[in-house]
Amino acid sequence: MRILEIGAESGISLGAWLTFFKDPAEVAGVAYGVDPVAAHNKSCQIMPAKCQHLKIYSLDQSDKAALSHMKEQEPEGWDIIIDDGSHKPEHQIISFQNLWEKIRPGGMYVIEDIETSYIDNGKNLYGYQLNGGIGVPPPKNAVEKFKELVDVVSRKHFGQEEFTVFGGVDKNVAGVYFGDGIVFVYKKPSDPEWDKYPVSSSLFGTKSDSDAAFQKYTAKLKSEADPSATANT
Repeated sequence: MRILEIGAESGISLGAWLTFFKDPAEVAGVAYGVDPVAAHNKSCQIMPAKCQHLKIYSLDQSDKAALSHMKEQEPEGWDIIIDDGSHKPEHQIISFQNLWEKIRPGGMYVIEDIETSYIDNGKNLYGYQLNGGIGVPPPKNAVEKFKELVDVVSRKHFGQEEFTVFGGVDKNVAGVYFGDGIVFVYKKPSDPEWDKYPVSSSLFGTKSDSDAAFQKYTAKLKSEADPSATANT
């Protein structure tokens, strides 16, 4: 078991993961604006017998270059990534976009505190303004973005095998589940049998049965990604 927590701060929470999971190979944390050496030492003071399994990275979870650098140092990836960082919807989307590929087959990515997507009055949280609101399109509302993964999971059923909402990195999403203030995204297992079902003969419709609505929907997604585009193109 290999775990990464975004929002490790002092490193204390990493000790909880070391206790909760039996003999994890690695528990890594992303901290922002802290001394990673000091945070690592704090974790080791709490769990001295398991210090060799701990790792701390100091970076901004919205910094794509820093995320890429961290990935280069973690060739084995992780079974679980937990985003408990800035809670800013834009950052939650960026982190998922850049880190999902490092989830190992059968693993999951967890986004905590998604209630920040519903704040619409510019409230300040950890130095960031929140300007989302229910139904507001991404990136200001991360919940709306992760809702789109439902269609990625079901894309075989409307004949669009290459459909993506995260630039192609979501091709191996097996399921997305919404709880109270939390989202779980699961990656498909490595078992080759997984992609055999459903077979085309078991589907109720074909691409032509849903293509008109699909074209309108993809135009809508394009307009959200590019505000200068119109939703009716």
